[in-house]
Amino acid sequence: MRNIKAVLFDFDGTLADTMEDNYVSWRKVLSPRGCDLKEGDYYHLEGTSPKELVKKYEKIFGKTLGDPHKLYEEKDKAYKELNRFKLYDGVESLISSLRDKGISLGIVTAGKKKRIFDCLDKEFIKNFDVFVTGDEKHPGKPAPDPYLRGAKLLSLDSAECLVVENAPLGVLSAKNANMLCIAITSTVGSEKLSLADFVVSDIKKCVEYPQFP
Repeated sequence: MRNIKAVLFDFDGTLADTMEDNYVSWRKVLSPRGCDLKEGDYYHLEGTSPKELVKKYEKIFGKTLGDPHKLYEEKDKAYKELNRFKLYDGVESLISSLRDKGISLGIVTAGKKKRIFDCLDKEFIKNFDVFVTGDEKHPGKPAPDPYLRGAKLLSLDSAECLVVENAPLGVLSAKNANMLCIAITSTVGSEKLSLADFVVSDIKKCVEYPQFP
């Protein structure tokens, strides 16, 4: 049994029900460029860094899409116009329970910090000790760097951190960082999350994992 001192959460599709709005936003940006983005092209790539995601779209569609930073800004603008943001049911009570137990908390996401902070209530943000976002220069998921960065900011070892994810690339990132990982089937089926240590259908069920703090 590991001594878990921190829980690191992915954001989109894990804490927040944002995946459909993100997908629709990407469709809106890519469609005028002659790219017909399908759900399958987006959901399995969720968690990829902005720069790498644009590269993957270029490969899928066989087109040069231009400056990834500008494209992502355009996508986030579309998201702001379209989004119907909400946290998943049970998130706030789960976070509150972990805080009461003295567990450190972090958000580790490929999303840009401004979008994340614009979505969240200021009081909810205060629950988290660290944020690792897509603005940073390190390699993105599935590389271990984002989760290792979260642990480093908390002055903890990988073995002291538990990750909660919803995406295959995020799960792989957590495992590459030598962290335990709970995967939630909020956006993809359990067969795509088989590398996780524990798979649940709902974030409220994370507490059923024997090593959940």
